[in-house]
Amino acid sequence: FVYSLDGRQVQQLDVGRVNNVDVRYGARWQGAQVDLAAASNRDTQSVSLFAITRSSGEVRHVSDMPTGLTGIYGLCLYQEASGQMHVFVNDEDGTYLQYSLQTSDSAWSGTLVRQFAVNSQPEGCVASDRTGRLYVGEEDVGIWTLGAGALDSVALQPVAMVGAELQDDVEGLSLYVTEEREYLLASSQGNDSYV
Repeated sequence: FVYSLDGRQVQQLDVGRVNNVDVRYGARWQGAQVDLAAASNRDTQSVSLFAITRSSGEVRHVSDMPTGLTGIYGLCLYQEASGQMHVFVNDEDGTYLQYSLQTSDSAWSGTLVRQFAVNSQPEGCVASDRTGRLYVGEEDVGIWTLGAGALDSVALQPVAMVGAELQDDVEGLSLYVTEEREYLLASSQGNDSYV
């Protein structure tokens, strides 16, 4: 579903059970500059890719990118300073796959460039285009970070572990960006709050 910011439904795209959605700016589709939305699709075990028309906000389903995962779950996008876009998608078993996206006028696809894992079920993730950091949530454990680049180390560094403030499940992650700094926001499902 697509909604306006005043809460009105403006579109419905029947593409399957999508889970996490993320957006980045500056792709090409059918001769025009568009924005890109990606979602993990639990019916097809794929990444569903959508073109957003800048002038109207219309969303069009472009393609489904197969992943080979069997329990696809969370997803987030990352855009390098060069404009190159990547999608991270995870599986309920802890596996993360990173794809480099190719967005031409006629077809969108992805190339697997990296794989890593957390020890138990993940879901939310978010990448900072400014700093090149990826933040991943492990639902019963906490939040980890690592470099978002395809050639970066896959060594996970702790950010915040489940405890009094951040209570499992750790669900969605997002960034609030100001000129001075970025704030990592986490959905703390165990106490119905945001940290």
